Amino acid sequence: MRAESANQKYSWPQLVVLKRLETEGPMTTADLARAERIKPQTMGELIGELEADELVARRDDASDGRRRLVSITRAGSRAVAESRAERQSWLARAIETQLDADEQRALAGAIEILRKLSG
Repeated sequence: MRAESANQKYSWPQLVVLKRLETEGPMTTADLARAERIKPQTMGELIGELEADELVARRDDASDGRRRLVSITRAGSRAVAESRAERQSWLARAIETQLDADEQRALAGAIEILRKLSG
């Protein structure tokens, strides 16, 4: 799937950051860098790119004026949803065109086992 994402509008690291902001809410650049285990400078560049595309916005932290929080915008949420839909579509096509009926049944069985394990 990562190889397939090379054809997408946004890079895998950009989408990972957007997804994290969508699920966990606003965070500082430093918090994002720690969460993704990358250098703060690298995260700063990534946030700058996302901000230029209006996928994230920065604002002062109301509880600590020295901090700036990064949050996902509506456009960012749309980008995440579109990326998810593209990956799901690719996966459905791949299953349909690259797996025979027996393999598709085996995959469905494996998915049920994974669901059982995940609780």
